[in-house]
Amino acid sequence: MRRILPTVLSLLLLTGCASVSGESPESPTLDTTTTQPGEDSPDPMPPDNEAPLDVDPPAVDDAPGSDPIGLVNIWRVSTDSEEPDTWLRLDHFSYQLWRTCGFLEGGWYADDQSFFASEPHSWSGACGKDGESQTAPWLSSIASYEPTEDGWRLMAADGAELATLTVDGAPPPDRNSADFFREPPEITDELRDWLAKPVPLPDGLEPATAEQLLGRWVPVEQFTTEPFLTFNADGTWEGSDGCNGSGGAWRLVGDEGKIFSTSGIETLIGCEGVSTSYWLYRSTRAGLDNGTLVLLDQHAEELGRLTRS
Repeated sequence: MRRILPTVLSLLLLTGCASVSGESPESPTLDTTTTQPGEDSPDPMPPDNEAPLDVDPPAVDDAPGSDPIGLVNIWRVSTDSEEPDTWLRLDHFSYQLWRTCGFLEGGWYADDQSFFASEPHSWSGACGKDGESQTAPWLSSIASYEPTEDGWRLMAADGAELATLTVDGAPPPDRNSADFFREPPEITDELRDWLAKPVPLPDGLEPATAEQLLGRWVPVEQFTTEPFLTFNADGTWEGSDGCNGSGGAWRLVGDEGKIFSTSGIETLIGCEGVSTSYWLYRSTRAGLDNGTLVLLDQHAEELGRLTRS
């Protein structure tokens, strides 16, 4: 059975129009406006509002080490870039940035030093009601984080403070959003595994650089549907199994092949091709084997191999 990107599952949560109290994350009801590709199109459609990223952002290897599981919570955001009553909920694979209009949703990932978040790919309530795309440039600019006395400090690649997070209340009830989106996420074994520190690249693989990743790649195994994966210089990526298109943001951190990525919307058409989007989204290391791109998860388990197209 074909595997589905976690962010797609998150999108499927964003349905309905009544507030639901006490429901579990498996069955929320939510009214939402989203930016998403047409479901009848096999062409890749990356989010329109991903923030451009440097091809090779400055490394943050000297940033203080922290446990990323401590980031999982719902936090009041203090930053000049947002209104005072703003909260950030960091959950498994996704975040919800609460504003007065509702919340914006995107993807995030962190290890013990680095933090990465995409621009929002969907939003709820009155956010974007006039057809305007919702953005959070400060959030997609975060490169590292460190603990404070009562929360976290989020920093840019040059060390400048972008925002601080503290536990301080929760967003008010919203008739368009399920109540659990206002509550701290449950910390599960799956979530702990997702945020586990990636093991180094196996012997025999050369760490990929950002310049080496740029361009179009196809699986070593050939399929009639012609799946592919493309890394763009603006920090976005596009991918398809040949029937379903997706896209998101990516960043290579340091010089050990550590790769962070997030995914936007992906359609769910049955397809015989492999999901290169899933390969990338689950990857934490990118290595090269005589020119072949090898993507691996946090346990150094190989997800897929691709060659230049």
